[in-house]
Amino acid sequence: SLLFSPLGAVASPAPPYLLSSFHSLYSNTVTTPTVMFRRMKQNLAEKVGKATVTTSLPAEADKGIKQVEIWRKRHGEMQRDYENCRRISNPNKHDDVANLLSKLGSNLAETAANTTKASELERACSKTEQKAAELIQKDWGQKMRDFDKVKFKEMQDCITGVNRTRLDKDGCASAAQSKDTPSRRERSTAADAAFAAQIEAAKALFATIPTLEAEQAAIILDAVNRHGAMYGEVQPPSK
Repeated sequence: SLLFSPLGAVASPAPPYLLSSFHSLYSNTVTTPTVMFRRMKQNLAEKVGKATVTTSLPAEADKGIKQVEIWRKRHGEMQRDYENCRRISNPNKHDDVANLLSKLGSNLAETAANTTKASELERACSKTEQKAAELIQKDWGQKMRDFDKVKFKEMQDCITGVNRTRLDKDGCASAAQSKDTPSRRERSTAADAAFAAQIEAAKALFATIPTLEAEQAAIILDAVNRHGAMYGEVQPPSK
């Protein structure tokens, strides 16, 4: 199924997937720059093999992250399709073809009548294509922008939150193991709680994927059906 969203960007309270709601867990023990440094240190250590990823993601969260990656690739393909439709709606492209045919007709008098008909047909086809492309832009363009600004960004921010809190969790646990102090244990406990809360937020968000896909597929089907005069009626596949 294809992905678009009819939802627009509206002002609303900060959703639970944002990390700001978890900053208070660290506020009494460590500053934000320290958290950022520990996170970067843990990430680098994992990349060079000096640390291992000890925290695995729950199946629901891992599946959701993979699904969003599929969305990202699919959405890029739809963006390219949208740009192609926008270029089709440019009449200059088709006028060039029609003008070329007209010049050919002038040079070949014996086939001028047929060439003129071909030119008229080309112009008629170009107008139909232009109209279809304009309708696609109108129906899909805004929905694609809304999806980028709202739902897709929400998913990406959630994944970023999962990755960051996972790094914090493993980094704080590693620090507490190397030197067990009350402050390090407290930071590790706070990081564990932040990661758990972020995972629950991710599960709730990813659980909306089937509903979003069904809604967006219905939007696309409706848009194509309203273009039925040009393309023919489209019906859902029979089960």
